[in-house]
Amino acid sequence: MQCTTVFLKNILLFSLLIFLFSCRPHHAAVETKSPDGTLKISVWEEGGKAFYKVTADEKSIINASTLSFDFKGMTSLDDSFKISNVSRSNHDETWKPVCGFSSDIRNHYNESFITFTETSGMKRSFTLIARAYNDGVAFRYQFPKYNQVDSLLILAENTHFSFPANDTAWWIPSNEFAYESLYRKTPLLKMPDANTPLTIATQSGFYVSLHEAALYDYSEMTLKRTSEGEF
Repeated sequence: MQCTTVFLKNILLFSLLIFLFSCRPHHAAVETKSPDGTLKISVWEEGGKAFYKVTADEKSIINASTLSFDFKGMTSLDDSFKISNVSRSNHDETWKPVCGFSSDIRNHYNESFITFTETSGMKRSFTLIARAYNDGVAFRYQFPKYNQVDSLLILAENTHFSFPANDTAWWIPSNEFAYESLYRKTPLLKMPDANTPLTIATQSGFYVSLHEAALYDYSEMTLKRTSEGEF
């Protein structure tokens, strides 16, 4: 679900799976904080939709953004939600890599399992697993087995990213091979559709790296621009 790369101070990693709305968090937001309390990912339901946002030192890194899916052969999973269950856990272990700059890697995070369930229709559900480390946050989707459905064909994963400011971005166009192309450096508002990893220098003094991991039988992500500062 997350990369285990060691990061420099004030560099955040988002290991995600892939777009947006800006509204106030619901009072019942589920907050998952890093062990040192610096980073926080908040998840909530408002108006029947699923939202999340990310902050660092109480400064916005990702504004309120929506989560939804489009499927083939069934209606979209995008509204009429309620949070039906929340559970939490934490993890702290140290492991030794085969090679690299560090002889020991500490895998230390707090984790929340937030289940969203439809209040009408098929009453389907999914669980968002949110993790917060001292140097980054991550989340992934988990789907249960639906009645009389043996597989899901995903047409679109609509994870929105709403950035709070016109920060500096380093990016690669979506129509080029991500790992062998030259990066462009522009203001975020001038960035078109792009591949990940995407790196942003924020006005609040953080560097944000947005990427994905653990793509088991799953397509890779492309950031599709929907409006200024939103993907």
